[in-house]
Amino acid sequence: MNSFSIHSPEEELPDERLEAKGLRLFVKRDDMIHPFISGNKWRKLRYLMEESQRQGKTHMVSFGGAFSNHLLALATAGARFGFRTTGFIRGEETVPLNDTLFLCRQFGMQLLYIRRQDYRERKQELFQEYFGHDPFAFYIDEGGRSPLGAKGCSELLDELSRPYDHIIVPCGTG
Repeated sequence: MNSFSIHSPEEELPDERLEAKGLRLFVKRDDMIHPFISGNKWRKLRYLMEESQRQGKTHMVSFGGAFSNHLLALATAGARFGFRTTGFIRGEETVPLNDTLFLCRQFGMQLLYIRRQDYRERKQELFQEYFGHDPFAFYIDEGGRSPLGAKGCSELLDELSRPYDHIIVPCGTG
């Protein structure tokens, strides 16, 4: 796998109210890893890409909604590391494309639109139906959800430069 640094700095956010109470606030800046492959998106994709490469797979296929940051990260990573990418999109195609899907396509991702009912009930079957014949296709669950994705996310703690009393993790749709 090509070298790709995942270092992200820890940055102190000064706050007079906290400082008056003897507290300090730091933020792990995973948004600085890459403009499109940042934070947990990179952390989840990293080992999936390595596993895909280990298996000799060159076509990564995943799932997401029309505004999926995961699919954008996958499309960007595919372009950066030389993988072909396909995204199954939940719902019908809209023209013009929204910014997220426009960028996915710009990074070379093939977009396949799937009825919401089918998307919800049969992701594995859709992968087999469309790509079961492709020996180079590698299945990635929606959002990069996998044991390898969890491994990548867990490494964040190993990167911390100092001990902290509390660690707070924001959660969007994850």
